[in-house]
Amino acid sequence: MYTVKYPIDLVIDAGNGTTCVVAERLSPFIFPSVIQQIEAVRMNLGSQGFTIHMERYNTQTGAWQDRKSFAVGDTANILTGLKTRNTSKDRIGSEYQLVLILAATVRALDALIDSGAEEFKVKVNWLLNIPPVYYRMRQRMLDLSGSYRVEYGSHIYLIDAEVTQVFPEGAGAGAAYMLDHDGAFVNAAFAQGRTGVIDVGYRTIDTVIFDGPELIEPTAKSLTNSISQIYQLMQQWAMGEFEEAWTEEECETALRNGFIALRHSKERIDLDEWIEELGVRLADLVERDVFQKQWNDLGDVDRVILAGGGAYMIAPHLKERYPNVIVQREDYPHTADVPYEMMNATGHLRLLLAERATL
Repeated sequence: MYTVKYPIDLVIDAGNGTTCVVAERLSPFIFPSVIQQIEAVRMNLGSQGFTIHMERYNTQTGAWQDRKSFAVGDTANILTGLKTRNTSKDRIGSEYQLVLILAATVRALDALIDSGAEEFKVKVNWLLNIPPVYYRMRQRMLDLSGSYRVEYGSHIYLIDAEVTQVFPEGAGAGAAYMLDHDGAFVNAAFAQGRTGVIDVGYRTIDTVIFDGPELIEPTAKSLTNSISQIYQLMQQWAMGEFEEAWTEEECETALRNGFIALRHSKERIDLDEWIEELGVRLADLVERDVFQKQWNDLGDVDRVILAGGGAYMIAPHLKERYPNVIVQREDYPHTADVPYEMMNATGHLRLLLAERATL
């Protein structure tokens, strides 16, 4: 067994649509937030699909228990059977969320640990986030701390995990704009006034307002039907144009990739025109339901920043309509290279680096 000498900090954003992972010395990665319980088989479809086998240590009995096997990400998507993708508040601190976090952890450890050993013992600090609308439930996330035995690929990981931070989503996005890659404070504007954050995920749109760096918890809202409307429209178009019945998972993958391969002909179809039209419609929805209804025609905020995988669809349209309010990642050199879907996780890592610099 190889014991890692120092704790490893991992920032994991187990979102409704995708799970994002960032850490020092690690190339960020992402996979769909879908799992499926399976028999104890090993499959690996690359960066976005794989299987894990997990157990949790029972401190009372002194034994590992509840061994279960799960397909994760694209591997879960391609297998027949019951898939789990929980977008309700019940997912907070649930087994579903734990599986995503452990899957992200072993993928990261596999990339970070350079050793020929088959078994590893490692302490991990988890920095997690939670939708602002559920921030009052953050204790459930803290309760995920514990000891786990996880098999991934040909390796076994004995993980002593502690949840050291639970951030409200949006805080990371704000931090990404305030702090540079090393955690240095470079953008004083975000420390003053009110910043509205719109996190456009592939399942929900979460919104919240920060006063300086402080979350205004009562402003946290979640639009759950907005993305479903987009998927329904894509399904109508797919049936009318290609005579194919796309699932929501296929629609989501198509939006993430910007194209889709038709089932029968395998022809690759670029979706630029569709995405342009869908972006306009989604921007209309945000303008009506967030800017006008929630934020008093933008009178409640001084600026608006965007995060989440679907932000790229609405960013140019909202910027055109509100050029003095919308802040795009391209506006600053320290955010220009951060994908919208990685904005929260990246910002949380920068907060960690900034905290270390003050010690």
